[in-house]
Amino acid sequence: MKSFIHYIKTILQDKKNESEWQLGYVTIGVHDLKQMKRFYTKNLGLSVLQSYQHSILLGSAIGSVPMIKLVQIAPPYQQKVLYYIGLKLPKKEYLGDLANHLLAENCLILASEDDGYSEAFYIKDPENNRIKIYWDKPSIDVQLNFDHQEADDLHLPINHLLTIRDNPYDELPRNSRLAQVHLSVKDNLIQEEFFTEILPFETTYDYVMKRRNFKMNHDYYSIATNEWNRTHLMKRRPTDLLEIMLYSPNFRALEAIVKKLEAENIDYTLENSELVFSTPSHIQLCIKVRE
Repeated sequence: MKSFIHYIKTILQDKKNESEWQLGYVTIGVHDLKQMKRFYTKNLGLSVLQSYQHSILLGSAIGSVPMIKLVQIAPPYQQKVLYYIGLKLPKKEYLGDLANHLLAENCLILASEDDGYSEAFYIKDPENNRIKIYWDKPSIDVQLNFDHQEADDLHLPINHLLTIRDNPYDELPRNSRLAQVHLSVKDNLIQEEFFTEILPFETTYDYVMKRRNFKMNHDYYSIATNEWNRTHLMKRRPTDLLEIMLYSPNFRALEAIVKKLEAENIDYTLENSELVFSTPSHIQLCIKVRE
């Protein structure tokens, strides 16, 4: 009976996802493509979905879900804006499976936390890009006011996760996905105007740590920005985060973004149902209609 109920819930959630905006994948500039490929496949369990001479597309082989595209670029990195990317796992037990696997691969776990609505741990890839691995608590267990969503930031002992692990880890489990991108910016207010007036985001909290969270679907948030490194940011295109892909639920939603861009005289290109433009932080966005 329990498995049947889980099956019905999965179907209903899939239908809900089809009507929502979602993060697609991020494109990250890297120096050593071979080393990074090894880390993301062997340590994190992502699969190579496409491979070219200077780039690879990584994601879940189950359903061919893209999450991260790595593109080899020449150093040095002059502008880094990626604070972290968040990979969301469907069950808490998978956090334990992956944490145990990472420790066996001599990968350092930087921190772990319970923020009240999700539980997570953080690692870095070989080129110092932060990665958040997390799962969301069921909404019935979370008390939130989305107009002012402040986290608890409680410590989550990594040993606790290791005690609940289920199985040996070899690949990302089904229904894992890229669900968060956290950016370093010079001005949160400018980003907030852009994400809420041009794009279909809502601000979920604004508190004293100079951070904004932006929500566009049933996830607690999808994009976050902070001003913690604002003095080191320059007005140029970043060399670490090359692009963020978003999926719109239909072509009508994409057309609505085009009209807003034109009303604000923001440059864009629209080819083969792919809309490309840049944020005020010079971060390139690409919007595709979900197939």
